[in-house]
Amino acid sequence: MINDKRNILFQTYRGFLLSAVLAIITLPIMSCGDELLETEIVTTKENSDFKLTLKVDPDILYLNSNTKVTVIIERKVHANQASTPEEMKLDAVGGKLEGMGVLFSTSTGIDIDVELEKEVGSKFEVLGFFVSTAEYSSTGKLERFAAKGQVTSRYDGMNVSLPIRIVEPR
Repeated sequence: MINDKRNILFQTYRGFLLSAVLAIITLPIMSCGDELLETEIVTTKENSDFKLTLKVDPDILYLNSNTKVTVIIERKVHANQASTPEEMKLDAVGGKLEGMGVLFSTSTGIDIDVELEKEVGSKFEVLGFFVSTAEYSSTGKLERFAAKGQVTSRYDGMNVSLPIRIVEPR
């Protein structure tokens, strides 16, 4: 009789432990779609010929890191129906853009040659990184930095812009 009580208690404990382990495993998997964890911000403009999308991820930049900037141009009509501008302008305020081995000037931005296929739905994508232009003294003390930055892209008469909050790391 004593053996039966221990066995029932062990089975109850084992069931509780198994449930706890399953909950710990499934909770992170289920929370992957949670919008609270989403750090990417996106803005889009479109005209009758093209769609221009600008993405920044994350929108908060620590002075000792960078943030990813992606620009996507998508064709909405076949190339025979509309002329295709050859350049896109990409610019930053409060920091500088780096990417693909090129350092973009903060004052004039950069003109990027666009190579877009002729078919509807074809895309051209540019990846860069926004980096703060904070200045440090010779002693390593932070002297000057912009608390707000901005990234802008212009193509075919459309302008898209996103803010970036710049913070000092703890």
